[in-house]
Amino acid sequence: MIAIDDNIVAGFVVAYELQRVDRNQKLMFLYEIGVLKTHRKKGIGTVLMNLEKSNHKYLCMASIIFLYYMK
Repeated sequence: MIAIDDNIVAGFVVAYELQRVDRNQKLMFLYEIGVLKTHRKKGIGTVLMNLEKSNHKYLCMASIIFLYYMK
């Protein structure tokens, strides 16, 4: 999922759905999230997280990486 501001990709989240092997339950694995340095402190990351969480009952956040090198 990406966030676009003025035709610029300002943020993104990479996540995928997993099926648990021990029970009939799916969960969302959040792999990576990033927001451009110029677009931080505007709630973009929060909106991306809320949209991702709203689609899934269980969210597994094993690794969250903020990319400071994005230009």
